[in-house]
Amino acid sequence: MSDKARKHKDKASELIAKGKYKPAVNELELALSLTPDDVSARQKLGEVLVRLGKKDAAVIVFETVARQYANDGLVLKAMAVCKVILEIDPDHTRTQDTLAELVAAREAEEGETGFTDEFDIPITLEEAVDEEHNVDFEILEVMSLLPEEAIAEEDFSDISPS
Repeated sequence: MSDKARKHKDKASELIAKGKYKPAVNELELALSLTPDDVSARQKLGEVLVRLGKKDAAVIVFETVARQYANDGLVLKAMAVCKVILEIDPDHTRTQDTLAELVAAREAEEGETGFTDEFDIPITLEEAVDEEHNVDFEILEVMSLLPEEAIAEEDFSDISPS
């Protein structure tokens, strides 16, 4: 990622923390103009658009994010983003179809149940919390797709509260 794109993303984060969503959208769009494949910036843009009440625009952005995750082989992340879209617009048929395809692909990849008998956990809580103790809610959403037994087996001892 270019330094300019990073500066725009950092500025957007500052603006979001201050509740200044419209200028944050501008900063994220500038970052994306420099690094169009930056899925985290695009996902953040979708989240900010939701906060601004621009749900139709957010759905379009999230569709791109889900497609990008799916193309990168990150099926669980793509599924989580599809669920976000369906929370915004439960009747969004294109996303319903996409989610059904992703679930079928995941089940074909992992067997009939979607998970191995050993509860193979593809994502850990450590991956959901960055070094500044910010929580990545997208990863937590993915974790919510896992069986409760799998999450219970995770070792959370090395994660300290903020």
